[in-house]
Amino acid sequence: MKTSYLLAIYLLFMSCLATAKTQAQQTLQPDEFKAQFSKILQEHNVVGAQLVIFNKHQNTLELNHGFSDLAQEIPVDKNTLFRAGSTTKPFVAIAIMQLIEEGYFSLQSKVSELAPEINIDNPWHETSPIRVVHLLEHTAGFDDMHFKNLYNKTGQEVNLLESVNRDAESLAVRWQPGTRHAYANPGYGILGYLIEKFSNQTFDNYISKNILAPLNMNNAFFGYQQDNSAFSQGFNAGEAIPNYEIFLRPAGNLSISASELAKFGRYFLDSTQHNAIASINSDILAKMQMPHSTLAAKQGLNFGYGLGLYQTERKGHLWVGHNGGVGEFITAFAFSHQLDIGYVLMVNTNSIKYREISDMLMDYLHQNIEPKLQPQSTQINSDITGYYRLHSDRNQIFAGINWPFAAVKVSQQDNELTVSPLIPSESLTLIHLEDNQFIEKGSYIANSIFVEHPEYGKVLVTGGQFWVESSFFMAWLPVVIGLLFVISLTVTLLYLPIWCVNFFRGKLKNKSQLLIRLLPFCAVASLILLAVTFTQITLLTIADINAATLAIFACTWLFALFSFMSLISFYKFKKQETNRFARIFLPMSSMLFSISTVYFAANGYIGLALWAW
Repeated sequence: MKTSYLLAIYLLFMSCLATAKTQAQQTLQPDEFKAQFSKILQEHNVVGAQLVIFNKHQNTLELNHGFSDLAQEIPVDKNTLFRAGSTTKPFVAIAIMQLIEEGYFSLQSKVSELAPEINIDNPWHETSPIRVVHLLEHTAGFDDMHFKNLYNKTGQEVNLLESVNRDAESLAVRWQPGTRHAYANPGYGILGYLIEKFSNQTFDNYISKNILAPLNMNNAFFGYQQDNSAFSQGFNAGEAIPNYEIFLRPAGNLSISASELAKFGRYFLDSTQHNAIASINSDILAKMQMPHSTLAAKQGLNFGYGLGLYQTERKGHLWVGHNGGVGEFITAFAFSHQLDIGYVLMVNTNSIKYREISDMLMDYLHQNIEPKLQPQSTQINSDITGYYRLHSDRNQIFAGINWPFAAVKVSQQDNELTVSPLIPSESLTLIHLEDNQFIEKGSYIANSIFVEHPEYGKVLVTGGQFWVESSFFMAWLPVVIGLLFVISLTVTLLYLPIWCVNFFRGKLKNKSQLLIRLLPFCAVASLILLAVTFTQITLLTIADINAATLAIFACTWLFALFSFMSLISFYKFKKQETNRFARIFLPMSSMLFSISTVYFAANGYIGLALWAW
């Protein structure tokens, strides 16, 4: 008996030892991770990068990879400045919260009263004015900045008021403010202007003095100096690309190193530092990390974009931060209170498979962390089944392209919703917790909610997207027309060799038969040329008058011209057409092309002048 007891203890000890040994073998040590991470950066042709992992007290890992200047072989070091892009926004948000605490205005202040000189067009002005909180959370209903308001290539400094108002089209409010989130940079341009107006100093000077300096972030800089060796160049496919200032500077003009940005992350993690910035405390910082103004937030969903910061869930844990992209630079900045850890990843190369790099980093950060238990699900009591259409496009210029296929079918059973695209692809499974809040299958944090609204009807908000109930007919009709349009394009191309052969064989006996075949093909050819031309432009050239943008302008008009001419020509010469297939297909395709032309024109695509958009 005693022998058996000792044997059991021995076996248990050996089992524990084996388990500990296995876990130790699986744990990736910092130096091993740095070597593997550098390898994947090199494999993906990242010219230069900085990575810092930190906790509330210190940096626990620092990695500097590659070059900031490839031609002169200047290596990236801890002081190299990268463009942070939209990671600028949390700094602007804290500055706004500081001014609010000092009594200049409030989150609920009406922007039209604070700055009537800004050219906002809000049809809901009387009942739903745009408030400061809407700018902070991207819930004002603005379109995102137009191409002409991206990069300032004039070489002249433009003040913030002019920078905001020069793109008045993006300030046309598209839906009732405070209902849904749609990321829009112009709102942060306005916030920067409010900082200047009420502090009587430039927004960058104000933030440098009141936010950066108290956190000892002394090397951070608003702007980009192409000829300064402290600044990294940006690269695309290994080539250095010119970088320009942006017009909406408060939306993304910070240049900073990863080590200094990590100080900002530690400020959020360490509650003893929260008073380092005047008028800011722990309650304000906690408030910034949650959404407040959307319909979903008002119904109790505490997940989404907050006051200059947004939440994400990774491997069951809540992370808060803000990514950014400008020029060829990409920045990822986030921290987790649950794990007492954060990271900053900055790269100077845009032509990469960023997802694989990010996944490797996430795997390392979450290694050996115990998985959380799945929250208890409950039965759905609301009738959510039906068809829903997306009503929260970020860029209005793409809304017309997305709209035909931006509908889903929602089905429910017991405690689950299945959200299925109409064009077969991967479905989304949502599991009900309570109060019509849902988590994604395999997730732990509710990021979706169903709401019945007196004006919009049934609304499903998932992943920040705003879906409104539609009908079977209105969900499927655009899809069917879109698919018929694609089929017509394809058949017209495939039909080309056949009628060419028939023409040379003399089966097309008159010019009218040739004409009614040639015109639809010319319409298709103009679309193909349009698509090819789009591949020749970048965000740096899209707002210029150049060969590519002029070709796009011309091709849209040519498509419209050939579409209507093909329809008119067929009905003019249809009696001379003897081929049965041609008599059926040609009017159908011409009609579809003409309908599409009307639709494209309604969405601003015919005569598309990108330099003016």
